[in-house]
Amino acid sequence: MRKYIIFLNLIAVFVGRLAFAKEAKVGYVNIKYLLENYETAQSAQRALDLEVMRYKAIADSLKRTYEALEGALASQRLILSEEAIRAKELEIAEAKRRYDTYIEEVWGRGGKFERKNRELIAPIMQEVKDVCSELAKKEGFALILDISQTPVVYAQSGLDLTEKVLTMLKERAGVISSKTGKTPTTKIDTISTTSQEISIGVFPFFNENQESQQENIGSQIQQTIIDIIKTFPQVRVIAKSEINNLLLSRNISLGSEIKESDAYSMGLMLNAQYLVLGKSRKEGNLIHINLKVLSPLRNEVLFETEIEVSRKELLKQELGETIRRFIKNIEK
Repeated sequence: MRKYIIFLNLIAVFVGRLAFAKEAKVGYVNIKYLLENYETAQSAQRALDLEVMRYKAIADSLKRTYEALEGALASQRLILSEEAIRAKELEIAEAKRRYDTYIEEVWGRGGKFERKNRELIAPIMQEVKDVCSELAKKEGFALILDISQTPVVYAQSGLDLTEKVLTMLKERAGVISSKTGKTPTTKIDTISTTSQEISIGVFPFFNENQESQQENIGSQIQQTIIDIIKTFPQVRVIAKSEINNLLLSRNISLGSEIKESDAYSMGLMLNAQYLVLGKSRKEGNLIHINLKVLSPLRNEVLFETEIEVSRKELLKQELGETIRRFIKNIEK
């Protein structure tokens, strides 16, 4: 299993005022093994890995932006005026500054990665320490060492407390019963059916023709989808104001068609697991809708569908069926 981010060195648990002498009872645990076999720790590590993926994806997007600007200037330099060249150089410098700032914000001292790592891993390490302390008091150990980094050459039988500590951790989490040592069915059922919050961003829909633009069909579609998503208790909708501000900060007008490449990078910045976007066209009484659902982390279109309704009153019904089907699918 991959190396854990936290540097695991040595955990010592002292009991009362016992002096460390020949008769002192010493035990040891393998914390690396504990973290690899304790589901709570595994879940925390997966959550940390997911955050690191998001950080890297945003960093890559920012880097590609300024590299693309550099490439564009290099290819156009001979035909641009001095004033235009200076303007583009300033644009490149600003894009590079945003990238460097983000790298420092995430991986610098006290940055987002360090804080997220501490938020997810520190409570588990404290829990391990508490269990070791409890076991030491119960069985009379003066010292409990972590042998993850330094393997034991020789130890008497009965001093390896790893499995005991793991069992106690699982009992605390309710994964196994403290009486039988077996997995309680009701607890597992509760864990498996409890899903984490899903975050979805809904971008403004692009109005393809003048009739759709005049009636503002795209905004109506966006708001209808948001209202439908809000009916699901485990789903969080990214605020429209947050999306609009991000679009404007990227010099993307609210009425323009959003490119998938832009949507992916903005989705990561919004911390959205899924994005909904598309376009609409109105011809007479018919409204044609192209709807896409994207995954920013996977950088792919999860599905795309065409919807056609004969009047605006049917928008909610048709969109509702599509969105509900999608959300039920991702909640499984």
